[in-house]
Amino acid sequence: MDSLLQILLGQLSGDSLGAITDQLGVDEDAAQKSIGLARPLMIGSLNRNSSSADGAQSLTKALARDHDGSILADLAGNLMKPSVQNDGMAILGHVLGEKSKSAGNSIGKATGLETEQVVQLLAMLAPVVLGALGKAQRE
Repeated sequence: MDSLLQILLGQLSGDSLGAITDQLGVDEDAAQKSIGLARPLMIGSLNRNSSSADGAQSLTKALARDHDGSILADLAGNLMKPSVQNDGMAILGHVLGEKSKSAGNSIGKATGLETEQVVQLLAMLAPVVLGALGKAQRE
């Protein structure tokens, strides 16, 4: 799972990265650094949550129900949709819970972004990660 997600999140460049920087109002370098730091956080949190039978079942149901990988077809366009960002905030609530803000604060300190910008970035990335997993599950 780790290598698949690293490859996918590595695709966050060009138009997709532009959508992120436009939405957050940050430069490309800060966005790329934040994505690089967010990747192991997201992967580790998903691994931790799915390590129990209940967590694995919840993830499997979420992938089957809501995350088929279609987000990847127009990643730049989908990242700009409020519904995707709202979905991302809900995913963060499940994956990181109360740690979302502290994660945003830590990444923000390392990249110069505000905590709120990082949390918004995490919310943008969460559906992408689940979309990649859903696509891989279907394939």
